[in-house]
Formats: sequence, structure tokens, C-alpha cells
Amino acid sequence: MSIAKPVDQLLFSIDDNFLSTYKSGTWLGRCEVPANLNFLGKKGPLPILVEEGRVYILPDAPLTTSEIINADASAKLSGSKTELASLEDIFTNSLYYSQEADKPFIISPADVQSVKACGVTFASSLIERVIEEKAGGDPAAAESIRTELKAVIGDDLSNVTPGSDESAALKKQFQKMGLWSQYLEVGIGPDAEVFTKGQVLSTIGFGALAGLHPESGWNNPSMKLVKHLEIFLKL
Repeated sequence: MSIAKPVDQLLFSIDDNFLSTYKSGTWLGRCEVPANLNFLGKKGPLPILVEEGRVYILPDAPLTTSEIINADASAKLSGSKTELASLEDIFTNSLYYSQEADKPFIISPADVQSVKACGVTFASSLIERVIEEKAGGDPAAAESIRTELKAVIGDDLSNVTPGSDESAALKKQFQKMGLWSQYLEVGIGPDAEVFTKGQVLSTIGFGALAGLHPESGWNNPSMKLVKHLEIFLKL
């Protein structure tokens, strides 16, 4: 299946400003490496090391980033390394609309580990989530629940300190009212939310084509993907 090239306004520019982030420090990532450059003798994914704007494969290191970062990374990466390509060349070949299969390209740095995230829900959206959950799409019920909630907490839940005695008292009151929700547990409970963002091998790398279901008419990209699934992992 042929993939159309995006319009010029959507083309990504691999310029010095973009590359500068990765030209200093040490970074761990993964690349799909063709057989002629792969020390395993076949095409497939390999961990890569990025140093001073050059990209290296690691014949003596584990074959997954998961094993590397779950142990002493510096020890795991102390063996030999073989230069694969320049950072600019690999980034350029990672853009799905100009990718050449016989050259290495970047894939997600996450391999055999599921992707987790931690966070809290903003107070303003938290209340509306509770209302939506309890009202089930009924506008009249939603307004009634909104009035009940405001009678207890006022207009600003952000004044409540999560995990405090005040929040514990609010929880008991909401439970009696039948309005307690997992969203409130996240917002004013004692613990941050830990949740799964993606299963093993479900993430995609820089420049990859992301598909949306053809029947999907509204999409809300999550900025957590930008934060938690970096192109490379900084060591």
C-alpha cells in the first residue's frame, strides 16, 4: 500500500535546532537495523547509544532497552560499540513518508515493558468527569448532581489538599451521597494515580505513521505520550 506524502505545511524539518538536544549527553534508544548493518546478521530491532550526535549499536549489550535500564545501565553499556550512522541521517530516514527500508530508522525506545504513567486529574475537569459518570448523559441529572456537588465543595475543588483530613471527610460525605468516584479518589485521595498507557510493543517511534479508525470523527491526543515516550531515553 502506497502512503501519500503530507502537504508541505506538515513536513517535519530535521534542522540544527531540533538536533541540538541530542548532540550533547548520552541517550539510549532503539532502531530497526537492516541485515547488512546488524551484528545479528538479520534485519531487526537493536538498542542504540547516541553520543555527540553519532549513533552506535552495542554488540556486547543486552538486546532490549528493558534489560539495560532495569539494571546498571552504565555497566551494561560499557562494552564495544559500532557506529551505525549520523543522528541526522537516522532522523531523516525515520519519517514515514521518506523512509528507505535498507537504512536504519528510529523505533520506540520501549520494547518489552508496558508503559506506565503517574498523575492527578485537574480539579476543573475532575468534577465534570464525576457528573458525566453519574448522570449517564442525562442533562437534567447532570445539573442536579452539579448543584449537589457545589453545595458541598463550592466552585473550586483545588482548594482541597489531597490526602488531608479535609479530603478524607469529603470522601465520607460524598460516599453517603452516592457521589464518590474513582475520579475523586485520584483528585483528592492520598495517592497519585498509576495507570497503564500502553502494553508491551504497542508504542511507535519518531516519524512513524499513526493510524486512526476511519469511523473516528473526534480525537483527543494525549500530551502524556510526548512526555513519557521520548524519542530517546537520557542516561
